[in-house]
Amino acid sequence: MSVQDDWISVAKAAELAGCSQQFIRRDLHAHLPRDEKGQPTSDRTSGGRLDGWLVDTAGNPDCHVILRGGKTPNYDAASVAAACREIEAAKLPCRLMVDCSHANSSKQHQRQVEVARDIARQGGGGSRCIFGAMVESHLNGGAQKFSPGRDDPASLAYGQSITDACIGWDDSVQVLETLSAAVRQRRAR
Repeated sequence: MSVQDDWISVAKAAELAGCSQQFIRRDLHAHLPRDEKGQPTSDRTSGGRLDGWLVDTAGNPDCHVILRGGKTPNYDAASVAAACREIEAAKLPCRLMVDCSHANSSKQHQRQVEVARDIARQGGGGSRCIFGAMVESHLNGGAQKFSPGRDDPASLAYGQSITDACIGWDDSVQVLETLSAAVRQRRAR
C-alpha cells in the first residue's frame, strides 16, 4: 500500500465513522512549515529536513483518531466498532480517543458525564480500541461570555471558562473516577 493509499484509507475511516478531526500521519510525510501561530512560513528552522518549501518528517507512530461527533454523536459502541473496522482495514492500529464534549454531547456540557460513562462501559467491557477521552473541565461548570477590549476582565468569575462550556470540579472528579474504574476493570480481564 502506498503512502497515498494509506492516507486515503484513514480519511475514509474518518468519513465512515462520521468524525470531524485532523489526522497526524504515522509514517513519512511532508508538509509546509508553520510558525508558532500556525501560519505557513519560509523559516527553515522549523524541524525536519527541508526540500524547498516542504518539511520531510519521520511521522508520528503514536497517531490516533479522535471521535468528536458530527451531525450525530459517534461515541456509542456501534460507532466505535465501525471506526475500528475501517482503521484496521487500512492495516493501521486502532487507537481512538473519544471527545466527550462538542458534537458528542450535543454541545451540552453536562452531557459529558453521560458520554464518559458510556465509553467507560465500553472499556470496562473489554474494548481495546478506546485509549483515552477528552473532557472540557474547569473549576466551575458552564461558561461565561468575554470579549477582549469590550468586557472588563475584573468582572469575570474565577475558575469558569471563557470559551467552551465545561463541567465543574465535582463532575470532573466523578468522570475521572468512572474512567479509572473502567481501566482497572479492563486490565483485570
